[in-house]
Amino acid sequence: MAQAYKNKGEQEKAVKTVKESSIIHSLANGVHYSLEYMLSFAAEGEEAALNLKYMLTELCEALCSGIWNNLICTEYQAYIQNDALPNEEWLEVLKRHIIILEKIEKIIGAFYEDGDYGFYREGMLYHYCTLANYYMIFGEYDKALDNIEKCAETAIIYDTERPGKHTSILAKDIKIYGD
Repeated sequence: MAQAYKNKGEQEKAVKTVKESSIIHSLANGVHYSLEYMLSFAAEGEEAALNLKYMLTELCEALCSGIWNNLICTEYQAYIQNDALPNEEWLEVLKRHIIILEKIEKIIGAFYEDGDYGFYREGMLYHYCTLANYYMIFGEYDKALDNIEKCAETAIIYDTERPGKHTSILAKDIKIYGD
């Protein structure tokens, strides 16, 4: 409902809807109040472990999406709304974007150490293309080529990956989504 209000341009109603929701809790309350976390204790054995792993995958996705949306998209929107920044300032923005994208890649790589990204794989295609473009702008052709190669490898896996389960430790045995 909040997103619908925001899409209609009713920002105040969107914020009020979120603040008044009885099912949304502040992150300050911790993930301990999430459905997945509570299910990990209500269930037993394998089901409990899978619920906890599912919660961890959700947290990874939320963290990476938050970094992407709140840092890169917000900065890009500010650029568009101000018509344009001087070239030097825009290059500084792109340098920050490179750092942010590299951090996201490290988070996902650490979480999915076996490279079993599942639904992240599509995002990683865009990620590697974006990094390649940025590195080209700065004349860092070796890094650009590395990212183009990563993009090609990721595209092949994305097109050929079969349904299965994650093998990486933190998501082990959870169904891979996005096949």
